[in-house]
Amino acid sequence: MVIKVKRRSRQRKKLNIKKFFMALTAVIFLIFIAFMVMPEPSYKECFHDLAALQRYAKDTNENTPMENNDTLRPEFTKYYQSLSPTSLQKIKNKAIWLLSKINLIKPPAWDISAFKILLEDLGSTRQKSGMKDSYVYRIQTQSNSKIVVFGNLQGSLHSFVRSLTKLKELGIIDDSLKITQPQNYIFLMGDVINRSPFTLETLTATMRLTQVNPNNFIYLRGNHEDNSYWQEHTLKTELQIRAKNLSRAATPFELEVSTFFNSLSIAAYLTIPNAANDFIRLSDQGRQDSTILNETNFADILTKNTVNSATYFSVKEGGTPSSTKINIKAIIRGEKKRKTFQKNEGLRLLAPDVDSVAWNVLSCPNVVYQKALDFYFDAFAVITTAENLNDWVITLYNRDLRTNDPFKETKYNFISGLNAETHKKIDTTPTQAHATPPAQQSEAPQQLQSQAPAKELPAPASQQQTPQNVMQQNAVPQQDQTQPPATIHATQTLSTPPQQSTPATQQPQQLLQVIPETEQEDPQTQQPKQPNQTNNTTATIPEPKQ
Repeated sequence: MVIKVKRRSRQRKKLNIKKFFMALTAVIFLIFIAFMVMPEPSYKECFHDLAALQRYAKDTNENTPMENNDTLRPEFTKYYQSLSPTSLQKIKNKAIWLLSKINLIKPPAWDISAFKILLEDLGSTRQKSGMKDSYVYRIQTQSNSKIVVFGNLQGSLHSFVRSLTKLKELGIIDDSLKITQPQNYIFLMGDVINRSPFTLETLTATMRLTQVNPNNFIYLRGNHEDNSYWQEHTLKTELQIRAKNLSRAATPFELEVSTFFNSLSIAAYLTIPNAANDFIRLSDQGRQDSTILNETNFADILTKNTVNSATYFSVKEGGTPSSTKINIKAIIRGEKKRKTFQKNEGLRLLAPDVDSVAWNVLSCPNVVYQKALDFYFDAFAVITTAENLNDWVITLYNRDLRTNDPFKETKYNFISGLNAETHKKIDTTPTQAHATPPAQQSEAPQQLQSQAPAKELPAPASQQQTPQNVMQQNAVPQQDQTQPPATIHATQTLSTPPQQSTPATQQPQQLLQVIPETEQEDPQTQQPKQPNQTNNTTATIPEPKQ
């Protein structure tokens, strides 16, 4: 009898265990089904602070390699495809979304759904505020303003994050990406996108900074953002692969991206204290490259005193020239590296642009620019203003990626180009012993570039000319014959015969190799854009939704 009771007890226990596992299996199955039918996770924001940017940069491979050898049109298609989640990863992502909703874990630093929301919100807000087509900024500087300038980023997310971290150390931004002082500004000189596996993330970071600092963070339009030129490069491919689950369009968010790029300003003008008719211009195009940016046509608006320190107004082709004279004392501008290039560490003093001192900043040490131009520097510039323009200082902050060294700073007089400490002209000598020796600088680099024998580097096959018709423009600085030539990815080298150096001329050098142009330039990017906006009234900058 006792044995039978024990046997029945064991049978009941086995039955209870069996029921438990059956119930557990059913629950797991139901959860699995629920996750399968659950819509894709959607996040309202990303890169909400500097820590999120740093976390994302740490978790991704900065040196993701190119999948072809074309530095003009690099491909990263396989990398984009590798980011597409599998079925199990989709379930994991949904679990992360649920846990983040109840604050058990942090949400992802970046997600394509948050990019979509930010893109739509920012583009719509700016368009409604009249920020579209061709318009320019007027920035009323103070005697103690700091103007931060980034050159081409070209998707260099990791470098940009390190530079933002340095700006935080300098007290220019805080942890929330907010610019701390109203008299300070950050400018992007355009070409933020393309030629990188991290274009979407870099664009998101710049849009987030624009959203947080609507009055003080200004993203200027470069040729990659203009006239749908972006659709010929990596941004289009990245959208087609990474955003395919959020849109059925052939190119997801094509309209939204174009709308946002159309909301970018084509130039900015910095006032100079106590000089109502003198300005500093920032634009991708040089002074002779755009008829729209003819300051004579909007001189009266530029010289008009305003209550707000940052205003913007539309500009148009033609118009009635004003009798008011505008003096562009200096310009920070883009430079086509395929036509002229001098090895540098992030800051370059160009030949005068008409009668303006001309500077160029380069900020894109990604894998493409490392291969194409041997450029390995995190870099940005800070202009410190003063009452007198001759006392303005431009400081290069840069660091060599091939070392563990921190950022170094080098100060130059903004107008003369003289080093603030050594009183020598800005040069581009690499500090690393293993780095390729650069072109030597004469005591007057502006005169050097304008007087040296001019040569034009290889053009596309369809545009090549006979030797008799080669244009005599865009002089390329030369390199010392006693040093090995700069190793830039190229297929052709030009050289000049040795000659006796004089105090007024530079030691004969070999011309740097550069990438031959293998693409036909988009004719739209070479012609001034015809604006639709013709209203020349000023406007203050709107506060987009947070």
